[in-house]
Amino acid sequence: MATLNGNIFRQAKQLLDKKDAGAELTEEEQELVSTVTAFVANETPKAFPDDEMLVSSGLEELAKIVEEAKQNGVIPRRDQVQAVPHVR
Repeated sequence: MATLNGNIFRQAKQLLDKKDAGAELTEEEQELVSTVTAFVANETPKAFPDDEMLVSSGLEELAKIVEEAKQNGVIPRRDQVQAVPHVR
């Protein structure tokens, strides 16, 4: 599965939104969401809580970081990813 604009965080966020709207995810889509959320939970445990609504917010913030970095022609730094805020 190709990622949207090379942004796996954006794709995972959109898949979670699709699931929240009642759609069934394919096995491949569910695997992508699981892989991304597990990766981010391991890399940014404080910024990426387990609550699914907060996971969606965290993915949105990470997607924005990647998109901004791409626009500026840079690679996001690890400290940018670790500093992702979440909203309760």
